[in-house]
Amino acid sequence: MEKYKVEYKKAASLVNDFDPCGFIHLGAPLDEYDFLTNKIISYKQENKTKDEIKNMIIYEIEHHFGCMEVSTLKEPLKARFHKNLDELLHKL
Repeated sequence: MEKYKVEYKKAASLVNDFDPCGFIHLGAPLDEYDFLTNKIISYKQENKTKDEIKNMIIYEIEHHFGCMEVSTLKEPLKARFHKNLDELLHKL
């Protein structure tokens, strides 16, 4: 249980820093992305690949949070989004 708490705290901090929808920046509570954080931890515990985690994150951003369609982002926003997502995955 303690290991999960440590892992959750780290993942939640990284996801909030990533702030894919800009909610934290706009003043949303720090638990705004808890759903996504929990899914990331579950995927990691299931030994999913980085690509599987990345695809899940994009899917949840588009369908759970409904904040953007990643595939339709224009450059340079699209490149920045993918760079930030890759950095998140690397830090996890």
